[in-house]
Amino acid sequence: MPDEEYSDKKLTSEMRKYIKEIEDEYSKNFTDFKSHIAPSYWENNPTQINVSGILGKSYYTQSYPTYIDALRTRDILGIHGKRDMSFFIYPEDDAAIQSMLKRKSTQLKAELSDAMQKGITIDKEIEQQFRDVEMIREKLSTREERYFEFANYFNLYETTEDQLKENSKKFEQKIGGFGIRVKNAIHRIDEGFTSSLPLCLDDLGITRSSVTTSLAGSFPFISNDLVQNTGIFYGLNQHT
Repeated sequence: MPDEEYSDKKLTSEMRKYIKEIEDEYSKNFTDFKSHIAPSYWENNPTQINVSGILGKSYYTQSYPTYIDALRTRDILGIHGKRDMSFFIYPEDDAAIQSMLKRKSTQLKAELSDAMQKGITIDKEIEQQFRDVEMIREKLSTREERYFEFANYFNLYETTEDQLKENSKKFEQKIGGFGIRVKNAIHRIDEGFTSSLPLCLDDLGITRSSVTTSLAGSFPFISNDLVQNTGIFYGLNQHT
C-alpha cells in the first residue's frame, strides 16, 4: 500500500493486536540479544575448550625459519577442517630496533670470534643468526624493510576428541613441513580461543619479530581458486 493511501483507521483490532505482539517480541529479543548469540555453555581444560559441544584446540606460532615459502598460507588454508586463523601486527620503531640489532650483532660476532680463537667448530645456527641480523640491519637502514612484532594464532574445531587429535596431528605435520614451529596454548586455551574470534583482542600476546617480506609471505588470500579479473577478492572461500 502506498504511503499516501495509508491511514490508521484502516487497522482492525486484530491487526493492532498482532502489531503489538510483534513489537513486544522484538523489544524482548533486542534487550536480551546476548542470550541468543552466546553459547549455551563454555568449558575448558589445560589443552582444549568445549563450546556448546564443539571441541577446540588453540595454537600459537613459536618460531619461523630463516626462509619462509610465500605460498605456505595457501597450503595451510587448504587443510580440510574447521579452523580459525588470526594475525596481529604491531609496527615497531626502526631506530630502537636498530640499536637492539647492533647489540645482538656484536654479541653473535663475539661468540663466533671466541670459537675461532679456541679452535672450536663454529655453530652453524649462530653463524646464520649473525648473517640474518646483519642483513636486516642493512635493509632497515636503507628502508627496504620495516620491522614488526607479529602474532599468529590458530584454532582447530571438531565434534569428537578423536577427530580433534587426528586433525591436530595433521595440522602440526603440515605447518612443520615449512619449518614453522607451533605449540598448543596449554593452560591458556580460553585466551587462545578469544584471540581467534573477530573481536580484535590479542589475549595471548605471544609475538615474534618479523620484517615486511615475511609479512607479505603470510598474506592468506592467495589460494588458486580465488581468481578475479580485477582486484583482489576478500571474503569467503566456499571451496576450502
